[in-house]
Amino acid sequence: MKNCMVALVTPMFSDGRVDYLALQKLIEWHINSGMEAIVVLGTTGESPTLTDDERTRIIQTAISQADKRIPIIVGTGTYDTQHSIHLSQQAMSLGADGLLVVTPYYNRPTQNGLYQHFRVIHDAVNIPVILYNNPGRTGCDLEESTIHQLSQLKNIIGLKDTHLDLTRVRRLKQLCGHDFWLWSSNDSNSVNYVRAGGNGVISVIANIVPQEMTQLMRFSVEKNDVETELLHQRLSGLIDASSLESNPIPVKYALYLMKKISEGIRLPLTILEEKHQQVMKNVLLAFNLIKEFDR
Repeated sequence: MKNCMVALVTPMFSDGRVDYLALQKLIEWHINSGMEAIVVLGTTGESPTLTDDERTRIIQTAISQADKRIPIIVGTGTYDTQHSIHLSQQAMSLGADGLLVVTPYYNRPTQNGLYQHFRVIHDAVNIPVILYNNPGRTGCDLEESTIHQLSQLKNIIGLKDTHLDLTRVRRLKQLCGHDFWLWSSNDSNSVNYVRAGGNGVISVIANIVPQEMTQLMRFSVEKNDVETELLHQRLSGLIDASSLESNPIPVKYALYLMKKISEGIRLPLTILEEKHQQVMKNVLLAFNLIKEFDR
């Protein structure tokens, strides 16, 4: 698998329609920037607000544009097990290289329910599955023993995790073995996550700086501490700015300022509030991602 994957935004016009041409251009930019893999239709991709028809076209567009030059991982998790199976089988049939399946949100299943949910999705497909644990958004948490159980299923290959407890990373590596990959969901702790035994990051700010985030993970995995610290410090302003409001609001506004996408975002999300816009502009200026006259 890959050490750095981008959790790609879904470009939209100002009226909320998906901009498929911009999606093609983003994917090409990421490939040319050396990104290692692309995740579409995750949280950053606003998947809960996309229709099944839009999902199908986004997957088709991504896979066609990638043309086997870069793996395309598709987010297929919902709070409905049967619908998650349907979406997973659909992504597989369209040619996805793997699936990212979030824990069921809102209905708060037991650990046994979580295990059974992921097991039946696993049994319904024959491509790699990455578990996605994000209790802050979903209201349920995959416990370590459940992750260990799931890691024994042959096509469940890893975990994207929002937990900040780095001792958990070490325990999971011991429980699940080195063949089970662990990705941080947080750009802010990605370096320390790798140092604790993780394998990399599924990154939000890689939407803005794909080359730099790929390089940061490479330095981290290679234990090049000096270069890692220098680059991580340089990226810290962008990482902080990406949390000004709920993801993907800040990163979509940044890409809009960079003229990569239109300003569109889909309700209930809204564009970055005016009080935060200048902060983002200043950060992008400092990183030479926009020019003074673009403000």
